[in-house]
Formats: sequence, C-alpha cells, structure tokens
Amino acid sequence: MNTITEKGITFYPLTESQATMFLNLKWSFGHEEIVNICATMHFESEIDPNLLLQATYLAILRNKSASIRCRKVGKEVMQYFSNKAPEQIIVMDYSDSTEEKLNEDILKFSSTPFPNHSMDTQLYSIRLIKKPDGLYGLYFCVNHIIFDAYSLIMQANEILTMYECLRDGKPIPENKCDPIGCLENDLNYIDSEKFKADCKFWEDEFYATEPTYCDICGEPPVKGKKYGPTLKLGRVKAGAKQYRLPKEIVDKANALALENSVSPLSVFYLALRSYISKVNNYREDIVLQTNIARRGTLLEKRAFGVRVNGAKVRVNLPNTTKFKESLSETSISLMRTMAHANLSTTRVVDIYEKKFSVPPMNGYDVVNFTYNPVFINEHEGLPIHFSLHPNGSFAMKMYLTIMPLDASGDLVFNYDYQFATTKPDTVDKLHEHIVKALNAMIKNPEITLGELAKL
Repeated sequence: MNTITEKGITFYPLTESQATMFLNLKWSFGHEEIVNICATMHFESEIDPNLLLQATYLAILRNKSASIRCRKVGKEVMQYFSNKAPEQIIVMDYSDSTEEKLNEDILKFSSTPFPNHSMDTQLYSIRLIKKPDGLYGLYFCVNHIIFDAYSLIMQANEILTMYECLRDGKPIPENKCDPIGCLENDLNYIDSEKFKADCKFWEDEFYATEPTYCDICGEPPVKGKKYGPTLKLGRVKAGAKQYRLPKEIVDKANALALENSVSPLSVFYLALRSYISKVNNYREDIVLQTNIARRGTLLEKRAFGVRVNGAKVRVNLPNTTKFKESLSETSISLMRTMAHANLSTTRVVDIYEKKFSVPPMNGYDVVNFTYNPVFINEHEGLPIHFSLHPNGSFAMKMYLTIMPLDASGDLVFNYDYQFATTKPDTVDKLHEHIVKALNAMIKNPEITLGELAKL
C-alpha cells in the first residue's frame, strides 16, 4: 500500500472498486452524472424535521467514508479523508407545489454531476424535502466512488437510529464504523497470493474457452468474431422503468430457493438467463454480470464506502437440463464467481481482452444484474419506504436492480436502459418473460431450461 503524505494529509490509492467507478467517470464524455446514485427515504408518518436534520448530521459525521475526497497527486488520482464540516443540508418545501414538479426537480438534482470533476469536493448531497402531501422525504445523491447501494442503505439506517435516540432521549450507540482496516486490506490485496489465485481463476478457468456475446436485444456478435459491443461511453443517455413483483410470487421464489438450498439470487438469475437464451437463438453458454457487495465480514459490513465489484457469471447448461437440476449448477457458478470477486471488473476485462484479442468496449455480456434483499424495517414508529431515481446515464445497454423498497414484501425490478441501444418495449418484454419464468419454475421445477426460454 503506497500512501503519500503532503502538508499533513495522507493520500491513499483508490481501491479496485473505486478505480472501476472512476474509470466510468473519466470516460463518460460529458456525462459525469453516470456515477450518481440517487434515492429518497420517504417517511410515512409525521416526524420532527429539526430532529431529523440533527440526526442526519450526526450520522454522516460518524461515517468516516463519507468524508473521502479525491485529488490528483502527481499523475495519479488518490483519496484522502477530509476534516471539513459537511455542507449544509438543503431544506426544500414543496407543500404548496405538485408531485409532478417535485419529480421534475428530483430528476434535475439526480442528473447533475458533482462539481470540479469530483475532485476536492464533497461526494454526496442531502436534501430534506417537505412533500406536497405534507410528509417529509430525505433525498440522497451520492457518488459511486465512495458509496454503493449497501452503504447508502446503512447510512439511512444510521440516520433513523440517531433520530430515535434524539427523540426518545436514549444514549447514542457506540460508533463502530472504521473504514481504515478494510481500506488497507483492499490496497494490500494487489500484492497477495489471493490476487494471483483470482487472476488464475479468471484466466484459466472462467475463460478457459471463449464464450459468445449475449445481447439483451438479440443482436449478433461482431461479424466473424465471438465478442460484441458491451459499453457505449459516448452515448450514455438512459431511462428507467420499474415493476413490482408481488409478495406472493416473492415468497414462493424464496421457498423454492430454500427447498433447494440455494440463494434466491440463483432463481432470479435463471429467470433472466432464460430470456437472454431466448433472444440469442436459445444459446446454452451465457455470460451475465452481477454486482457483488463484498461484505462477508463484520469489518467489511461496518466499513461503509464502496466495495461492490461487477463479476461475470457464466452458466453453460444444455437446454434439456431441468430447472431444479440447473439451480445447484447455477449456485455453484455464482459461489465460485463470488469467491474470486475481489478482482476488479476492469482487470477481468483486461484478461479476456488480452487472451482473445478483444478490442476495448467489447466483450461477451451487456446486462448488469444486482439482487439486493436488504431493507430497513427494525425501527418501530418510523414507517418508511424508498424510491430510486435515475441519473439519466448508463454505460451498458441495461442494468437490472432487484430490491425491496418498502416493508410490503414486494420486490421492485428497476431497469436502467440506454436510449441509443435499447427500446422501452424491450424492457417490457424482458420483465414479462421473467415473471412468466418465475411462475413456471414455481409451478413445475421439472421444467427444462429450453422450455423456460420458449415462454
């Protein structure tokens, strides 16, 4: 770990996860909002706005990772922990306005890049909003270089905890957030035996043979090659669509996973995979990318920050394979991928580009897929729900996030898709197929992968 100290400030290199996010920022060609993660925590009952402001300041001050800033040191972009006070939380009153106006403004907030190319500036912004219905929402726009979805949810949880303590006169719990140990582990990883083993896995096992490009729109690979375009950093304007999967289906999918001793991620993965197979001439060897939180230890869970890596998952099974049998195979593939997910997405891409002579921004998968089952529901008397807000930009054709946004038991399927490459009706067809596939799996676990793809 090569740190640099200048004028009393210690600069750390970016971690593998941060470097990947920074590359998105660097090569976004005027769309630096591409690294914004935006959400609102909505309060479903009356709260004290002044106490909420105090709680928010307390919680954000306890999160040392939130103070991270970036600076170019020599030729390298590095990070440091700023001792500056957080910027003032903006308070906005829409009680005399409309939901349409509020949503319009939130879209503007979410699609605004952080200033100064994200250098030497606070990499999050928070707004307390009094909504047209008279209730309050806490809006977050955070930079993916220092936050991921998990740490944003945990930050919201900390705010609720601080609010309860202030409201009820309870002592504030001990602050257990310490990102330094986790940061040091990540930075020392490059010189470890684990790094060498991970490189070997991706080069010699995962990419032992060259896969074939799989596309959400069914487009063929580059003529005469197996790879195809995966990134379009010059034309990244994107939209978003959301659908709710009812609790009834969610519970049955979870029960199916439990019965077969696998994670629900395997069930949802196979539902998505069946559509990719369908639109790619019923292909059997398919690569998709899923985001891995890398929060396996208590140290990692408490570190906040960004730890997510996009990891490739390759499932090569005959279409005659029964769904029930494919669950265990898919679970094994996912677990093996997760075991080697410390290697950053960019390094994995470097491996297959070199091995198979693939040009930049080409590869074998165009769908990024995340399943995040975490929801905050332990705060009695503080009913909440979340809404996600698109930033208006995305580098791949599609990014599917599956997560609960309230305590209903439903799951929300949030699709971000590029306008230049993906039509809205493609999103509709994909989601319709996923729901059909889930229902078919639940009804008949003996159904084959080929039959699922033909739904």
